[in-house]
Amino acid sequence: MKTLLVYFSNKGHTAKVAEALAGQVDVLKLESLKPFGSGFFFNLKASFAAMTGASWPLKEYNIDYSAYERIILASPIWVSRINPLMRTFIKANAEQLKTKKLAFITVSGGPLTSFGDFTKVFGEQPSLNLWSKTIKEPNLVTAWYATLSE
Repeated sequence: MKTLLVYFSNKGHTAKVAEALAGQVDVLKLESLKPFGSGFFFNLKASFAAMTGASWPLKEYNIDYSAYERIILASPIWVSRINPLMRTFIKANAEQLKTKKLAFITVSGGPLTSFGDFTKVFGEQPSLNLWSKTIKEPNLVTAWYATLSE
């Protein structure tokens, strides 16, 4: 099944997901038109944007959705919510995404029990939550991906 992995990574943890699946899926990294920055002000801006459901300026992409049967969305979680770049991508592409088999990977600093931001839009889908400490184990990602085809 031809699969596209769409991801955003600010500090490199979610990028490890893309690295683990490289060669098995096509990969698209989301890029911001307006950098978040770093340090205290990054945390403040990122937290506020995530908590308020704000969108964020995102580079435009031409995706041939007809080429893919499955789309995996991989995103860090900020303040227990999807980050603003992935939210912007989902809002802009929701209709096309709803026609595909979807799966979600979240990367967070601790355990997360809710995929609420994703399920509100797409309903229940296969999902994997990785702690930033466990993302160092690429076998977790590849083993999970293998279960999608079973």
